[in-house]
Amino acid sequence: MRKKRTPQKSRRRKKRIIPHVLKEMKPYITNNCEKDSLHISFRKEKILSEMVIPFEIDRERIGILVLPSMRKNHFKESHLKRIEPIINRFLFDYLFLLEFFRFLKEKKGFKKDL
Repeated sequence: MRKKRTPQKSRRRKKRIIPHVLKEMKPYITNNCEKDSLHISFRKEKILSEMVIPFEIDRERIGILVLPSMRKNHFKESHLKRIEPIINRFLFDYLFLLEFFRFLKEKKGFKKDL
């Protein structure tokens, strides 16, 4: 039987970076994870900076990219500007493949579910 969550745990969960980014749908950069109240470390390595970027197509959330760094003050707005074209290309390719598989499924009897 599952334990009920206490209100304290629920509040802590809401303060994490990923739920925050998914709610706001805006990139989030923290350059001092040790002092950032939203950052919770799950790794053995010490993450000191982090950039989290949401993916969205037609207002539908499809993913999130987390870029950690072991260096404090590593990420700047320029990093975000450099990664945006890569994300846009990924989303373009994702949509293309999605349509391609739908076409194959409808026209060629392709059995893969999407």
